[in-house]
Amino acid sequence: MSGINHWSFNQRCWQVREQRRSKAWCRKAVVEGLRCAGSCVLLELSLHWLYPSAMQFYPQLVWELSGWELAGLGYCLTLLFYLKYLALYRLAGWVAGLEGLVLPHPPCCVSRIHLCSLLWRYFYHPLAGSKNSSNLRKAAASSVCFGFVLVWHGWDKAVVVWCALNFVGVSLERWLLAPHTNWSVRLQALVSSPFFLLMCLSSIFFLSNYDVGMVFIQRIILSGFPIPLLPLLAIMYCGAQVSLHVQRLELKRRFSSFP
Repeated sequence: MSGINHWSFNQRCWQVREQRRSKAWCRKAVVEGLRCAGSCVLLELSLHWLYPSAMQFYPQLVWELSGWELAGLGYCLTLLFYLKYLALYRLAGWVAGLEGLVLPHPPCCVSRIHLCSLLWRYFYHPLAGSKNSSNLRKAAASSVCFGFVLVWHGWDKAVVVWCALNFVGVSLERWLLAPHTNWSVRLQALVSSPFFLLMCLSSIFFLSNYDVGMVFIQRIILSGFPIPLLPLLAIMYCGAQVSLHVQRLELKRRFSSFP
């Protein structure tokens, strides 16, 4: 029996080596390596020309920015954070692929994630149980996961606000949006726009600090009506539509790939 297992193991190793010698595998490895290098170069160029993270040391300067400049700063913070993760994950995935290992896909672009629940579902879903679980049980599972995130990142004031806002966003989305999945895309995008904005504003606390995050809250939420609040909600509405269409396209491809 051990001889059969040893023979099957050697056969699998031989098959992997043969696959890695093929032209298609080499071509795919080269293309993925170029994509990885492109992501790293783009990240380095962005960090050379853009300094959104340095603004956390100058909250008074952030307060003096115009509405569009403030929105641009928030977008740069989230986009550079995504680009950093993309470069790191893609590099690790490429190196693992050279060894014949398959890692999970890199994170999807934050510009097309319009709900807090989409951003966090992989963290709290294992504790939430089945889809038929009560909202109370799901809320308890979410609180446990966000509590773990809070302990992991430290009890900083900005991290506390970030976790609290995301917990509120996930809970409200579950109660207000989940029962109405049959809504039209336009109606779903319209209702999701405030949650999209909430998710972006909460990320400012995590990517910057408490002082800069409160500048965004005061300038956009507390004293931002009608400008820049209404234009931002209109932009979030368009982004939510794109996110919903991408989700439907991915779901269609997933079902079409089934035998």
